[in-house]
Amino acid sequence: MRNLLLLLLLALPGCRGDGREAAPPGSDAADAAASRDDTGVAGLGRDTAQAYFVPADTVVARWAARITPDLLVRRSACPFECCLYRTWTATTEVGLKPEPRRGVPPSEGTLNAGEPFEADSGFVRVTGIMLVVPHDTVMGYGPGDTLLVLDYVGEGFYNLWDGGEVREVAGFWGAESSLRVAETLGRWQREWWTHATGAEGQVGWFSPDSVPDIDGADGCA
Repeated sequence: MRNLLLLLLLALPGCRGDGREAAPPGSDAADAAASRDDTGVAGLGRDTAQAYFVPADTVVARWAARITPDLLVRRSACPFECCLYRTWTATTEVGLKPEPRRGVPPSEGTLNAGEPFEADSGFVRVTGIMLVVPHDTVMGYGPGDTLLVLDYVGEGFYNLWDGGEVREVAGFWGAESSLRVAETLGRWQREWWTHATGAEGQVGWFSPDSVPDIDGADGCA
């Protein structure tokens, strides 16, 4: 474990062990644009690192400090295989919030149980950092690389950031793989938010993870 921490510390502030400095994901202008989602709600990502991350590990804390907020808001992500934003039907009543935030009470009306509504768009917000450090060559990565887990795509695939680009790769770490060719630091967590328009004109946000069952979200069903 000491060798792993030394490897990670040597890799910072860049992500790779070949001495190349990792470029920031976006400029100030790009960050400002990225803080607004498709429906025009501002500020989705700007306060993410400060509001959600309380990392205990020094290495994870240093990564949290250097990640730009726009990287942590995965716009249009629908986090399972065949997930689609389209006409959905909830099996229970769903209260709509004015903004996609935990702790904000629903105040924008209610989607009725059994009544179709339009899931206009959505996003995944990364709320917990997990780093993957390969100790063998796998998926084009190897010793000296440090990878940030972003959003789950489905069927065991995730989006990872390697300090320069985002790539979709199979989860070659942890319980989903028997390869055991990498170590992890931190704990990956996320929130999923969907913007909805109801049949009676209700408009707002909700978290599909809080709804027991939704028909229409799975395009393969």
